Amino acid sequence: SVSTKKIPDDWVGEVHDDSLILSPALYKIRFDPSYSLGSVTNNATFNGLPRSDVYIFAALFYFPDNFTNFLEAVLDSCKQLEGAVCNSALQTKIKNAFAVHGIYPASSQNYPDKYEPNNGPEWATNFSTFSTLSAFIDYSGDLDYYSIPLGEGLFTASMNLPAGSVSGMYHGYSMFLFDQNRKYLAESVPEIYSCPPVPGSKECLTLSQTNSLSYNITSPGRYYLMVSAALSDYGGNSADYNTSRPYTLSWQGNIKGSAQAWLYSSAFDADEFRFRVKYPKFEYSVNPASSAWTGGAEIKFVYARLLDHNKSPIPLTETNNPSSFMELSYGPAYTLDAQNNPVMEGRVRMKSGFSARYPAIGTVYIEIFGTNHMDNVGKSTNTVSLGVTEALSLSTNKSDFVAYNNIINSSNSKTYLKYDAQGAGDLSIKVYTSYGTLVKTVYKGQIQAGKGTFEWDGTNESGSKVASGIYFVKTEGPGINKVDRVAIIR
Repeated sequence: SVSTKKIPDDWVGEVHDDSLILSPALYKIRFDPSYSLGSVTNNATFNGLPRSDVYIFAALFYFPDNFTNFLEAVLDSCKQLEGAVCNSALQTKIKNAFAVHGIYPASSQNYPDKYEPNNGPEWATNFSTFSTLSAFIDYSGDLDYYSIPLGEGLFTASMNLPAGSVSGMYHGYSMFLFDQNRKYLAESVPEIYSCPPVPGSKECLTLSQTNSLSYNITSPGRYYLMVSAALSDYGGNSADYNTSRPYTLSWQGNIKGSAQAWLYSSAFDADEFRFRVKYPKFEYSVNPASSAWTGGAEIKFVYARLLDHNKSPIPLTETNNPSSFMELSYGPAYTLDAQNNPVMEGRVRMKSGFSARYPAIGTVYIEIFGTNHMDNVGKSTNTVSLGVTEALSLSTNKSDFVAYNNIINSSNSKTYLKYDAQGAGDLSIKVYTSYGTLVKTVYKGQIQAGKGTFEWDGTNESGSKVASGIYFVKTEGPGINKVDRVAIIR
């Protein structure tokens, strides 16, 4: 008799062998009387057709990238297509057929990696707001996906590999970079010296403790970074994993410019900005899944928010928060840009009270968030950053300069230098000692009308920390001629 293949026990890293884990589950809900789903009865388009065929077909429009994704997509297709008819008994049949092959709903899986499930683009971890993490390859066949919006420039990812069972050797985890349309761009695969090192082991080990990937981003947008076990001899991800020793992953790159924005109308505390961001679109003529997904769009808009000049989130600026100081004033509309890329466009508007709540904020960025078909399916949220704009200046009703947070000490490493200019022109911000000696030129150049924020970290032109004392920040610009003080306590 043919043995029943399961994940993770029977994963080998070869597409044909590994497909025999999923395909029998699909066969069961189609032909096995114990799991048969019957025919569709509550959907005018598909009534009378085998539920298995319709659900499996519909699940493909969720773009599942692993077996758990596929199960969740079949379950959600059942609910979307037949509503209340998709009762617990019907769902249990589907779950039981997949469970025979070790495939369970995400909510029932318990792994040490807090980012699970993230083993596919549909469940990718949003990696835009932090740059370092610690995670696991939890089981044979596991893939970890991270979603990152990137503007033009060099992107680098670095990984410290977990130690293997052989002294001086490490799990040979690999990295791959894809664009939002799943187009392969780059990879970094360490040289494997032992796979497996001892009989009965699934470890694939390398002599290198680190792995790094670099890629020059020329087309701003959203990207996926994938981490997998070492590649097998067949080119798939091997059965190697480790649930006690994590890998650490960090990245560096430019996120600004991964979305676009322009000032649509200017008014103090009521600026309105138009934004545009790319999203993935896969054409099809009929969408048999959720009615919320139309026209081939994989992503729908969720909210926008503001970031400060350091690209840190500004609280109470999310457009889906009724207490927010920013609201969605138009859209989003789904259209094409001049290069025929699918884009979503909309407008956001500032609300009265923002400047009083955040007096030190002048330079801002807008970050756009969206979600995909797997939203809230087996995961607390599947919202990811689609992009971050270039820096934007808020409008002002005065000409002024203020040094905020102006005591630099062991608990405060920098002061925020905020200007208000009612016209465009040259701006210079210079720091002097009490004797009039120039310490540092923080900024010298052109500005547009509006607010802006810079910072000084208590260093001189060479980057060395200056001594304790009182320093004077002199600012000259359009309608501005002011000196403010900063105290440094070492």
